[in-house]
Amino acid sequence: MIASSSSRPLGAASLVLLLLGPGCASEPQPDAPPELPQAEAPRGAEGLTDGAPEAPFRAHRLTRAQLGRAAGHLLGVPVDAARWLPPDVASLGFDNTEGGLYVSPSFLQSWRAAVREAVELALHRGDVAASWSFQELAVRARLTWLDDLQAGIDGLPTSGWTDERLVAVVPFDLPLRTTVSGLHTLRVVHRAQLSADELPQWEVDLQDVLAVDRRWDAGTFRTIDEVQVELDAGTHVFQGVNLGAGVVSVEVLPPPGTPPNPARAALLSCTPATRADWEACAAEILEPFAHRAWRRPVTAEEVDGLVGVVAQVAADTGAPFDAALGQALQAVLLSPHFLFRFEDEGIGPVSALELASRLSFALWASVPDAELLDLAESGALLDAGVLDAQVRRMLASPHAEGFVEDFGGQWLGLHSLDLEQRDVARFPLFGEPLRAAMRAESLALFGRFARGELTLPELLTTPTGTVQAPLDALYGLPGPSTSADLGSVGRRGLLGTAAFLTMTSAEVHPSVVHRGLFVLTTLLCEGVEGPPPGVARLMPGQDPREAAVSRANNPACTRCHDRMDPIGQALEGFDAVGARRSTYADGAPVSAEGALDDGTPVSGLDGLATLLADDPRLPVCLARHLTTWSLGRALHPDHPAVLAVAEALTGPDASLPDAMAVLTQAEVFRRHLEVIR
Repeated sequence: MIASSSSRPLGAASLVLLLLGPGCASEPQPDAPPELPQAEAPRGAEGLTDGAPEAPFRAHRLTRAQLGRAAGHLLGVPVDAARWLPPDVASLGFDNTEGGLYVSPSFLQSWRAAVREAVELALHRGDVAASWSFQELAVRARLTWLDDLQAGIDGLPTSGWTDERLVAVVPFDLPLRTTVSGLHTLRVVHRAQLSADELPQWEVDLQDVLAVDRRWDAGTFRTIDEVQVELDAGTHVFQGVNLGAGVVSVEVLPPPGTPPNPARAALLSCTPATRADWEACAAEILEPFAHRAWRRPVTAEEVDGLVGVVAQVAADTGAPFDAALGQALQAVLLSPHFLFRFEDEGIGPVSALELASRLSFALWASVPDAELLDLAESGALLDAGVLDAQVRRMLASPHAEGFVEDFGGQWLGLHSLDLEQRDVARFPLFGEPLRAAMRAESLALFGRFARGELTLPELLTTPTGTVQAPLDALYGLPGPSTSADLGSVGRRGLLGTAAFLTMTSAEVHPSVVHRGLFVLTTLLCEGVEGPPPGVARLMPGQDPREAAVSRANNPACTRCHDRMDPIGQALEGFDAVGARRSTYADGAPVSAEGALDDGTPVSGLDGLATLLADDPRLPVCLARHLTTWSLGRALHPDHPAVLAVAEALTGPDASLPDAMAVLTQAEVFRRHLEVIR
């Protein structure tokens, strides 16, 4: 949707280019080619990456996970933001709270690299893994030549070198990212007839490639060089030396039968037949892309600016349409309008568009889809019935995996699973495949709760779950299953998952303290003091039962451990990787019996799960976590919104979609911060 010019304009200063702008130019070399813009920076984007909307406003940067997921949804390819960006600082249990989302020059440089790779992956052709025109090859050759001149390489000519000569003889790198493994074909086309005596030398990932097949195509009057090379899916670098005269293009063809790239087909809604059609086609593609990425209508001036990027890139480098378009797509994803959620700092209700963004990042951890944006732009989203229906639609959507992974994963502390180490001699199944299966089981369980398939009590008591290999072997099940009968092997619910039991264990033995502490602090939101000064910690090799006796005889410890330890004691039937056990290391039988600090008896996982499922603190605690996640800040435990969400989580038929419907209708979610303190 194109907005009128009266819509929120771009600012005068560019946040991205201010931090990422070009550095000082080097001294010109004698007869050197004209200086080129940096190849990795989107050209002509000065007006498009301009900063904030007109003040006053609030800016909330997207998290690392949200940036990657949103870019992936827009481009149709996975974007691994964690490979490029540092982790965000968690506060109040989550990384999307306002205090920890900084922006630095290095952060933006890294995001630019991630965006460039993602756009190239989205636009690559299925039948052509990569291609470079003569103009693009000339750019790379000139840059290589300039680098060699500055390095002072002896005997390198400093004048009289044409682009054609540079491309013919200067070695330069050609990066390739292929999505398939197999026999690829490197093809170089020359417009001159070359002899078969002087073949180029090619390297792939610094390994020599010798077999170059050169043939003359009389029908097209072209010399064609071809090299066959086995490649795995991933990133590779080709380097050619002495390519020969009259190079027209270089391309890499994937194995025969490789299907077209669906992301490219989805992005390129049109293909210009001639150069005169570029402007109209670029506008047709870029307007809806920017509209969704920026989560608001874009102005005609903004669309013109994006189209101008395409034209400028083509003029500067001679790039084909899709490559020039890729620079404009990068400009959209580098804009502060993508990187930040902007909200007016006025008083009163949030706008429908602001509400759509709040909703999508709370329920999807990503950008709104077309349906949600349409409802926002028409104003219909402000209707309570429409909003309720959208909450339920969104939580039933596959995009809700963002909520499951980001909220569920952080609430359950699954990030710490990567830090767990075990002695493989003692725990032979433990390793990355088991970690992955543990994580998948916990997220699948929470996903059922998020979709309304389980109530909050059932989250703790359900006897079924998703079990992948090799977790099935750890559990003693006959094989992997998406509806495994966990009750048959003495497991149920969240506290019976191997991820929880592993993360609350020490390297060798389980920990009644850590397991009890997790339940009290994460599930019940009960505060627990740290250990008093001078209390000895459990030493490696020390029997945890000895430490428990010592704590029981120390009045400074019992105040907290009388609350924690009985909870953990009920889970003693599981070892340090969550496998069932019936005896301790010395052969003594495991005891999973005890009594809570109020005298309530508790026996094993089944007894503990049943008690917690009925604990009135459980829905209130989860309501606090949900409001903190959804708002990016904490509310008082007695805030009306917290209590309303807790009530929606209580009852035999209550579900998380019910709770989120209540939360998104609450005044605190639908009004600006200045009114709701």
